[in-house]
Amino acid sequence: MQMDVFTVPFPLDAEIQPLEPPAMERLEELQVPTLIIVGELDVPDFLNIADTLDERVAGARKVIIPGVAHLPNMEKTGEFNRFVLAFLAGVSG
Repeated sequence: MQMDVFTVPFPLDAEIQPLEPPAMERLEELQVPTLIIVGELDVPDFLNIADTLDERVAGARKVIIPGVAHLPNMEKTGEFNRFVLAFLAGVSG
């Protein structure tokens, strides 16, 4: 799966348009239900990103799945799906 990402050619003439202001400076503007799922064993940068989202996105809900790293949806599919389905049920009803 990951190898496919590295084999897709990036167009050399693609114009990169950075967001102004950067998205990280606008997290408080989000006004949609937000579920943050992170694996307990993920790298510190991703755990910090999850914390930042949880702190700055109003009403966000963070779930830490124990015993998994960067791919909780693949490492503990059933548990991941239960969290997502419960979250969706709560926002759709």
